[in-house]
Amino acid sequence: MAVGANETVEITAEEYRFDPGRVVVRGAGRGAPLRISMRNEGKLAHNLHVREGERELASMPSFPPGQERSLSASLPPGEYDFVCTVADHEDLGMVGKLQVR
Repeated sequence: MAVGANETVEITAEEYRFDPGRVVVRGAGRGAPLRISMRNEGKLAHNLHVREGERELASMPSFPPGQERSLSASLPPGEYDFVCTVADHEDLGMVGKLQVR
């Protein structure tokens, strides 16, 4: 999935995956904040944390199924991971890649 700097990245969370699992954002590293909206369509609580290596850059708290949350972050151009940190969700494959250009 590719979006422009002023567009919202829309992600769906389910058991144990994000859709889409790879996102490219063009122009967000040039001062425009990145906005991510996530809808939980699973049966368990999920969250989303944006990381660069081990460093956490942005996050949204865990929330129950059927709800939607969002976050905004200013990220320089680069490659980032997004993960769900609930229990062992990350180990079970609930991870994604975010590229900011």
